[in-house]
Amino acid sequence: MRATGKFVAALVVWLAGSGSAVGADQIWVRAPTPVELLAAFPRDGDRLVEGVAQLRCAVGPDRKLADCVVVSEAPAGVGVGAAALSLAPNFEVAAAAAHKLAGRAVAFPIRFQEGPPAPPARQAKFQTSRAYQGLGDAGPYYPERAARGRVTGVVVMDCRVLPQGELKACEVVQVSPSDYGFDFAAVRMAERKWMTAGEPAVPGTPEPADGVWRFRVEFSGRRSAP
Repeated sequence: MRATGKFVAALVVWLAGSGSAVGADQIWVRAPTPVELLAAFPRDGDRLVEGVAQLRCAVGPDRKLADCVVVSEAPAGVGVGAAALSLAPNFEVAAAAAHKLAGRAVAFPIRFQEGPPAPPARQAKFQTSRAYQGLGDAGPYYPERAARGRVTGVVVMDCRVLPQGELKACEVVQVSPSDYGFDFAAVRMAERKWMTAGEPAVPGTPEPADGVWRFRVEFSGRRSAP
């Protein structure tokens, strides 16, 4: 197996002491990146060990997780729980969720699972317009709330590239931060052909059989609030 760890995030975060649940996209403003996950991935020698651990944590005043404990782990005795605990500092709770969770605990699983190799990386090309030159590559697709707050972001997504460079069937792999709509904006840029495929990031990279490439989209423009 190649060391291509894939982080499978919990889709539901349970509020300890109650029967209610909250969608993960409403909870986290930051979660471990694939690089951080791979660094923590439990190992048996050179072999990656797949498994799942259930954590229970408090939410601190800084919106970080605190006092985390392992509720369960499988398989046991191979370091899955310890690996999950090591990732706890990489989570940050959204401000609105942190207010609701004050004095309560959250419980959620972290799954360590091998994924398929990532598609080859490819550069992106963007349309330009003098009317939006202060917003960088994203132009009119820069999320308004992020632009007003001068918030920058990064989206990584996989898209199928058509012969003329158009992007289809894009799937977001990673977005940071997660609560400003950067992921939606990146997909819309591809759908409306504001963003098309450029050259492979590594010259000479062969065309993948399925036509899917990985793109990194940076939102780094600036705009002053009116």
